[in-house]
Amino acid sequence: MRSWYGKLVSSVLWNGVFSAYFCVNCGVRQGGILSPLLFNVYVDQLIDSLSDSGFGCYIDSQFFGCIMYVDDLIMLSPSLKGLQSMFNLCDAYAKTHFLIFNAKKTFLMPVGRHRFVSGM
Repeated sequence: MRSWYGKLVSSVLWNGVFSAYFCVNCGVRQGGILSPLLFNVYVDQLIDSLSDSGFGCYIDSQFFGCIMYVDDLIMLSPSLKGLQSMFNLCDAYAKTHFLIFNAKKTFLMPVGRHRFVSGM
């Protein structure tokens, strides 16, 4: 496994022309049969951390505050303070696990009655 991922190179096909090869130092092989499993192992600790935090949405004792599909993450919280705490957990996890969240793809969608409190 180490040899397989340690020697990973890639190139880009653009207008019928391949780029020069370059080393891929992180991530999983796109389309690889083990890639979804390896990605899940990598982010499972983040999901557990969010679930154990006490923030987010719960139905009975089941955590529904984090929905992840492939590399997209939806976080649900009944309060802005809880949502901010979940963002903080994700930020800390990203720093220690060398992940980058794309802020350009980040959205906040309040549902129902809500109040935006300054300082949140």
